[in-house]
Amino acid sequence: MKRYDVYLSFCEEDSRSFVFGIYKTLTSECGLVVFWDNQRFGSDDRTLRPSESTLNIIGECKMAVIVLSKNYTNSRGCLDELEKITACCRTSDGFIVVPVFYDGVYSPNRRLQGDMYGEAFPEFLDRISIDETSEKEDKFMSWVATISHNKAYIYSGSA
Repeated sequence: MKRYDVYLSFCEEDSRSFVFGIYKTLTSECGLVVFWDNQRFGSDDRTLRPSESTLNIIGECKMAVIVLSKNYTNSRGCLDELEKITACCRTSDGFIVVPVFYDGVYSPNRRLQGDMYGEAFPEFLDRISIDETSEKEDKFMSWVATISHNKAYIYSGSA
């Protein structure tokens, strides 16, 4: 039996209060057991990475909610989580991923905002082996569309 139903992947720096609302809804109203890695909370160190046990929890979940914010791809820890989520999509039958585009990272012309890509992003794309297109933004959007079966949520208000 799985200990957690849902894994929340997000960058605390710019989306923590919004994600806390998601957490409360999933736990209180839906009765789900939700995991988020609080070891990295309060740290400004973007190189801080999730532990191996935290990454293993992703594989034990039925679903992952990824809150893609302006600083998400600047965080090596978030990209480590994203890599593990990608692997689970490829190997776990029925694994559900719900991407949420938070506060301006997604424009009406179906493009992610260019300023959200950090130094760790090209390395991440190489590790997950996306070859569909040449532009990094298009590769990432193709990946998001693949894991979410073209269903995503866009939140453009402030939390």
